[in-house]
Amino acid sequence: MTTTSSLFKNLITKSMNTKQLSKITCAIMLLFSMIACKKEGPVTIDNIKPNLTFEISGIRTFNSDTDYTSLGNLYLEPGKNYNFNAAINDTGGVKRLQVSIDTFLRVSNVISVPNNTASYAYVLGLIHRVYTINGMESDPFTRFALSGKIVPNTYIPNQQEKAAFIYCNGDDYNQSNTTRIIIPCIITNQPPNGYGWKRF
Repeated sequence: MTTTSSLFKNLITKSMNTKQLSKITCAIMLLFSMIACKKEGPVTIDNIKPNLTFEISGIRTFNSDTDYTSLGNLYLEPGKNYNFNAAINDTGGVKRLQVSIDTFLRVSNVISVPNNTASYAYVLGLIHRVYTINGMESDPFTRFALSGKIVPNTYIPNQQEKAAFIYCNGDDYNQSNTTRIIIPCIITNQPPNGYGWKRF
């Protein structure tokens, strides 16, 4: 016997393609995430810096309490897809999350919570693509999140390797509480010790 749920499922799957269903699923997930990240009550200001993380799926999660520029390099394979997730958390309320990625690392499929990301390009030695979530003190969140896909450029000058950087920073409503992550990357077809995070 055909149930109501199966009829509903058949109606949706027949009337929408996979891409449309994927967009609806993402929208629903964003809605629930936004509800979960909303702060109850007004912003509270303290001297504790927000917790900032930048995760590259299958490789590692980078934290704001570590200086990675003095520890090693992230070796990336040209043309390979890497999914990333950036997040900032603060129980008192988060004000800003910003991710800046070298244009040798092509970015796509960007989704954010809350869904009000501004995107622009600027020059910092090389051209970077910048994604920023700005909060409002009158409507505070305890967490901002931004995810997407990175694909390292397949063109490498001199056919050897290319250095690139990922910058992530953010703050709360105390102007002194800025936190950041800098990830040094090497795009190459011949990593000396394999791909992924490698210490010096």
